[in-house]
Amino acid sequence: MLRKSFILILALGAVILPSAALEVSQIEFDLQVPAGGSGTYSFLVHNDEQITDDIKIYLVDWDRDAEGNHRFYEPGSLPRSNTSWITVTPTSFSLRPDEAREVRFTITVPPDVQGTYWGMIMVEGRPRPQEREGATVLVVPRFGIKVYVTPPWTGTSAGRITKVQRLGLNPLTFLIGFENTGDVHLRVSGEVQVLDGRGELVEKIAVAQFPILPGAVREVRASGSAPRPAPGRYYALAVLDFGSPDYLPAGQLIFDVPELRLVPIGGAASPPRDLDGDGFFEDVDGDGAFTSADPDLLEANLTTAAVQNNWPAFDFDNDGDADGEDVALLRGLLSRG
Repeated sequence: MLRKSFILILALGAVILPSAALEVSQIEFDLQVPAGGSGTYSFLVHNDEQITDDIKIYLVDWDRDAEGNHRFYEPGSLPRSNTSWITVTPTSFSLRPDEAREVRFTITVPPDVQGTYWGMIMVEGRPRPQEREGATVLVVPRFGIKVYVTPPWTGTSAGRITKVQRLGLNPLTFLIGFENTGDVHLRVSGEVQVLDGRGELVEKIAVAQFPILPGAVREVRASGSAPRPAPGRYYALAVLDFGSPDYLPAGQLIFDVPELRLVPIGGAASPPRDLDGDGFFEDVDGDGAFTSADPDLLEANLTTAAVQNNWPAFDFDNDGDADGEDVALLRGLLSRG
């Protein structure tokens, strides 16, 4: 079981952010060190500010959630942590303006380990007071340097698609779930092929490369560039590539694009209109203008058949439904002019 994740807060109201005041020469090491062996590596820390900075170096464990956001833990918390293998020197020092210093770390890999192990070397500067929305907070500049270690010729690359979900239609957007079922860190990319009812290719949608740790599940979005396809039934085939010479995991989905049958909403005299030809009907009351009355009318009638049976017309955030988030986005579009 994982230990509870911790929050890196130095003082009440402190905020931790990357900063242009500090620079590091490398943000990732993907190393192949033999089991039972060791290696020494280094990076530079540069002070790009006009005052002396006090630097400290420490280790943390980390992983990602399904959306790819980083989470941090005490060192040694994760089953595949390599922080106990890492010795860093120095662990604290001062840097004058425009000064750089080399930080060295040694990896000592235990015998009989297989697959990828990982940790992070944190480079942190001193807290700086900063004004934010009328309040003074402490901003702590820091960089995280990822260290992956995979002993050569060990581990298994394996994975499977866990989900193919259609989101918005304009443009076509899919949510692809992928699980790393092996014990090696993977970098995955691929595509979604969309076919119509006759089996003809409508669009190929690229799945941008994403990293995924052993045992993890990621959910990534893939969006096309074409406007909403014509009403009808479609077939989506997602194919991903993580470098395996043996197979490409695939997943499929059948989905329908409904025909819009727009009618006046609420007490409006006319059906909704698409004023700019982008496929979304921002003129909800159909009076020929986009005003504050339009999001108000949509909100008041959000659950009605007139809206829900024509949800693609009002799916302004393109996530596959018409709901309160679309009302909020429509109001935001109005405020931006």
